[in-house]
Amino acid sequence: MAVDDLIGPSSTEGHWGLALNGRRYELALLRGITAGHADLFLRTVPTAAGTNETALFSSIFADIRDASTVHAVGVSLVDRLNGVLLLRDPTREPISVLYVLQRTQTAQGAVAIYKTYAFSTGNARGRARALAVADTTAPIPPPEPQWVIDSFGDDAVAGVLTYLRGEPDWFDLWKAFERMRADIKHRVGGNWKPSDVGWPSKSTMDHFTKSVNFVRHSGAATPQGVTAENAMTLAEARAFLACRVRQWLEWRSGRS
Repeated sequence: MAVDDLIGPSSTEGHWGLALNGRRYELALLRGITAGHADLFLRTVPTAAGTNETALFSSIFADIRDASTVHAVGVSLVDRLNGVLLLRDPTREPISVLYVLQRTQTAQGAVAIYKTYAFSTGNARGRARALAVADTTAPIPPPEPQWVIDSFGDDAVAGVLTYLRGEPDWFDLWKAFERMRADIKHRVGGNWKPSDVGWPSKSTMDHFTKSVNFVRHSGAATPQGVTAENAMTLAEARAFLACRVRQWLEWRSGRS
C-alpha cells in the first residue's frame, strides 16, 4: 500500500506530531515557510521525557490511529518538506524525523504533554537536536506548505519533491527533471516550450541537460558544446533545478 493511501480525510489537528531532527537554520527556515498555515505548522512542545521538542503537526495525521502509520506517513511528509526547503536554499541540510509524538490527556486548562515513540528509519544520522525556534507569523502564507499537502494526492509533485529530499545527486536531479517534463507534456502537449512554464530559453535548459548527461556518463559520448571545463557543477545544477521546480509548481498552481 502506498503511503498516500494511508491518509484519511482531515478533521482535527495536534493529536499526533513529529519531533524533528535538524539544525537551527533549517528549522527556522521551515517554521517561516509554514507560519500561518492551518494544515502544516511547527510548535515547540514538552514531552513526557522532560524535553522540549520542535514538533511538526499536520491535518494529514488527523484520522490515523497508530504511531507506526504516523511514522510511515511522517517520513514521506518530511521527505517532501526537504524538497521544498531545497527550493528555498539548495545548500540546506535535510531534516529528519526524530520520533513520533502523541498528545496525552491532561486536565482542563493544563499544558498538553506528548508521549514519544521511536522508530528506526534505516538511514538515521547522528542526532542533532532541533533547537527550539521562536514562533513567527506571516500575513500571507507561502505556497510551499500547500504544495506539500496537495502532493499526497498528486503523484507528479510527490515524485519531484521526493527526488529532492536529501542531498540530491545527478541521478536524482535528472529524475526530478524527467518527472516535470512528462507532467508538462501531459498538460500542454508535445509541442510545449520552456517559456510556457516560465523556464528560461531552450539553450539554457539544454546546458543543464547536457551537463547532467556529461557527468552521469563520465564524458562518454560527450554532448555537443559541453566539456569538463564548462559543465555545471553539482551545486550549480541543484540551484538551477530548484528554480525550475519552483516555477513549475507555481505554473501548476496558477501563481506564475
